[in-house]
Amino acid sequence: MKTKRGFLLLTKHSDAEITDYLQSMAEDGWFLSKVRGNHFIFEQKEYDKSPICSYCFLSQNTEIPTETQLRTLLPSLRDQGWKEICITAPENIADSTRHAFLFREKGKKSAPKAESAAQSKIPGRAFRKAIGNLALCILYFIALYVVLSTDLISVISSNLYLAFLLIFVPVLLASFVLSLLSFISRLKVLLRKDDTLEIQKKTYRLLDHSTRLVSLLLAFMLFFLVFDAIWGNSSSVGERTTIAGQNVVLYSDEVPVSLEDLGFDTTGSYRSSRMVSKKSILSSYYYCHDQNL
Repeated sequence: MKTKRGFLLLTKHSDAEITDYLQSMAEDGWFLSKVRGNHFIFEQKEYDKSPICSYCFLSQNTEIPTETQLRTLLPSLRDQGWKEICITAPENIADSTRHAFLFREKGKKSAPKAESAAQSKIPGRAFRKAIGNLALCILYFIALYVVLSTDLISVISSNLYLAFLLIFVPVLLASFVLSLLSFISRLKVLLRKDDTLEIQKKTYRLLDHSTRLVSLLLAFMLFFLVFDAIWGNSSSVGERTTIAGQNVVLYSDEVPVSLEDLGFDTTGSYRSSRMVSKKSILSSYYYCHDQNL
């Protein structure tokens, strides 16, 4: 059987938003199978017009496991015609909240509604997540500006760095746009205290899309830094030593123009000559350094 994965921030969406997402997937032929954190796994199945809903349960007794409390409630929901699909794992350290996903097996009872306490904090959490995504995008822009403003020549003369920019910049721009739109959308929900319009327009999904892109950027940056640290440096390796109480690195590269060629005195105790060259499809970069200590 074919399966499909979906990503949705479970604790940042109301039951109505999650229900709309699951219902839309079911109507497209994908029926919910299981949930692992924020990852929803669907199985391909012909839609039989059975409504699906999300039910958020808030623990009523800290001495009884939340899952046990929720499972005690499920028989009464089953009597109303709502059958369990799956239950989420603990959603926080205290395990105070769980979600049950149900489909209507019989009858015409409306979907069970969670207590207001279980839903009241969700708009604030979603808004803070939108702010976090937007702030990360701004930090990425600042980091990119610092790199380009301080070492532009090295960047444009390296195919590795150019490839990084060609991938990083478009994804960053897309992340920023999605994060900004998500911030506006969640702010409207917070002010109106109603997400009906966002559900109709499907804009509640902007938070999930922006989060995935922002996380992808972070993973890509970490991968690039590790790759660059291991394989990106093709220049020579110097010898670290101490001169007059200071730690310095001495190189012994062949340079096209030396101190002798320029007529300088070279009778010092230490000599350091370094040659660095880079070449890309856009430019070539050569750095020559010769010093007598």
